[in-house]
Amino acid sequence: MSVTLRFCGATQTVTGSCYLLQTRSGRFLIDCGLFQGQKTLKELNYRPFPFNPADVDVALLTHAHIDHSGLLPKLTREGFKGRILATRGTIDLCSYMLPDAGSIQESEVAALNRRNAARRRPTVSPIYTQADALASLQSFRPVEYEIWADVVPGVRARYWNAGHLLGSASIELEFAGEGVSGQPLRLLSSGDIGPDAKLLQPDPEAPSGFDYVLSESTYGDRIRAAITPQQRRQRLAGEVNDAAAAQGALLIPAFAVERTQELIIDLVDLMERGEIPIAPIFLDSPPRDTRDRSVSKARCEPGSSYRCQPLAQFAAPPVHGNCRRKQVDRETHWLPHHHCRQWHVRRRPYSAPSQALVME
Repeated sequence: MSVTLRFCGATQTVTGSCYLLQTRSGRFLIDCGLFQGQKTLKELNYRPFPFNPADVDVALLTHAHIDHSGLLPKLTREGFKGRILATRGTIDLCSYMLPDAGSIQESEVAALNRRNAARRRPTVSPIYTQADALASLQSFRPVEYEIWADVVPGVRARYWNAGHLLGSASIELEFAGEGVSGQPLRLLSSGDIGPDAKLLQPDPEAPSGFDYVLSESTYGDRIRAAITPQQRRQRLAGEVNDAAAAQGALLIPAFAVERTQELIIDLVDLMERGEIPIAPIFLDSPPRDTRDRSVSKARCEPGSSYRCQPLAQFAAPPVHGNCRRKQVDRETHWLPHHHCRQWHVRRRPYSAPSQALVME
């Protein structure tokens, strides 16, 4: 067999996903993620790649979360000249998330260097800059779900919905002539999967009959109890009501992309049903336009149902012809639609609440 696989990240930890595959005809990556967590893990981001980026022909990206995509700007800066294949949803998200990640690194390093200067310590450089991230976006190429795409000669890939967030995919690979009796060798890289009871995504899809499966296993040693969206909301309501009874604010750490959107929908639904007190939701999230760094926070008004009132004016949400629309109090009411897999905004009048919920 002439196919080799090397684990270059997410080994003995759950971030920094990066797999290097090599055949007689080329080398390609599946994901190139940022290590996150403790300082000892973050330090890995500064080390050289365990391969020469210039020798990599293609990068396949399962989804946009930074622990899977966050080192792509470093990869391109250090010599990678190939294509980055990703779904259109993933490309859309990365166009905001990667420049924002670069900006965060620049600001954090600037603050650290001020402290280092005061202590007469050497300065440090960011892993990559916002400019590096913007440059890496030029390498992205879109692929469609369930349609074969050529990777390197003799290798093709097909992306399947992973049910994780907008654009997420499991990647099916076929290596021509590398299987038993000259048959194709078939491999599946799961990416991040599910979980069940997703609000904004359909259930995962993929074929079967693989020779090898690279499986996401963050919770591989845990059996999760079955849960419905309603049960999940009731658990959330209990936490909110406990905070309200203490007359305090509730701080909710959440992934900025997709999980935060689900939380907002759940919170607004509970407020409208009267199961939790009406309260403003303050959301700390990346800007809608990376060219305007002043747009960094939004105030989500529960009485207005999913309306995020920005501290600076956001651009209007995209309009999709296959999304349902109706009028509510003389303002347009946009509903989430699974077919286009986009999030829209619905608006209603707002009444001043008493408690506050903050999501970082």
